[in-house]
Amino acid sequence: METGNNIKRIAKIFYVFMVVVSILTGLIGTIIAIKEFSQEFGPIILCILCGAVVIALGIFFAWIIKTFIFGFGELVENSAAIRKNTEKKLSADTVKKTPEPPAAVMKTRQPETTSKPKAEAVCPIPAGHGRVRCPKCGEEQRANRNVCQKCGAAFLHE
Repeated sequence: METGNNIKRIAKIFYVFMVVVSILTGLIGTIIAIKEFSQEFGPIILCILCGAVVIALGIFFAWIIKTFIFGFGELVENSAAIRKNTEKKLSADTVKKTPEPPAAVMKTRQPETTSKPKAEAVCPIPAGHGRVRCPKCGEEQRANRNVCQKCGAAFLHE
């Protein structure tokens, strides 16, 4: 970011230098012309006008050039800031984050084998959308189960 500030500082110094040079050029040219044409009134007025035009145009062009150089300094400064922010973001993105567990982890209940005796295998009743209903207890569950999650009845898949 220091480079952008240096360019902007140079633009300001250049502007002041060009204004001083323009004023000196206009005044010196006017003074020399007045000494040459000291006897005639018309050329003296013309020399004064030319000197004023040199001063005005010099200041105007110095301002235009300063604006472009200053703008370039701003561009360099902003580019450096963008690069710095981008590097921060990239370094934050590359840090390995621990994977988050799924939002809803389905916990399946295991059939209680100690309290209930083993039941005979039964055919589950299709309930649609990949789900079945246990013919013993009526519990609806996923069709890929081998036992009922509620009563523990073994499913016989055909």
